[in-house]
Amino acid sequence: MLAAVISELKTFITVCKHGTFAAAGDRIGLTQSAVSSQIKRLEETLGFQLFDRTGRSATLNAAGQATLPRAEEICALFSKLGELPDERATSGLLRVGSIASAQPTLLARALERLRGAFPLVRVHVSPGVSMHLMDDLDAGKIDAAVIIRPPFGMPPDLTWQALLHEPMCSSRPGRFPRPETGARCSSNSRFCATTGPRSAAGWSKGSCGARGWRSTTPSSWTRSRG
Repeated sequence: MLAAVISELKTFITVCKHGTFAAAGDRIGLTQSAVSSQIKRLEETLGFQLFDRTGRSATLNAAGQATLPRAEEICALFSKLGELPDERATSGLLRVGSIASAQPTLLARALERLRGAFPLVRVHVSPGVSMHLMDDLDAGKIDAAVIIRPPFGMPPDLTWQALLHEPMCSSRPGRFPRPETGARCSSNSRFCATTGPRSAAGWSKGSCGARGWRSTTPSSWTRSRG
């Protein structure tokens, strides 16, 4: 019974694609009368007509148009019943931590590619700041993290991969003394762009003016080897 209905649905889909019973019959190797009989049996099973018939012509009606995508979905699912799942396929849960600035950009693009390559892998994203994410990574609470590279060395069981370098700048009133790392002041001497460390107060993302100073600080991905 099921096989017969699937066959009738496939015939119905073929008629819709090729326009006439005769063209569908030529496509699937049936006579026009055999195609017509299958469509009539399908209509009897469904309880409504799929085509409006006028003389020797048949036109897909509103019910047929609504049924077509469902028929295609049913046939597609039926064809997958014989496909056994691949036990070798990569699956499981990947726990990723990320700083806020990387979530809508770097992380979103990476996860899109990951889902395309490994559709069975589930991903859980944990937001946080770099130092807390480093602690979570070291404790095994997450498997990978997108963070700003810390100033200290990495543990031997972790691998560091730089993803990008972002321009950073900081400004201060010109009346303050220059830091030991040096400074370049703008022409009006009201503000200076300083070459302080990334953790210094006043650092912010952005770009400096033509006279300003520009620095690059890596924002990177850390992942565990295990």
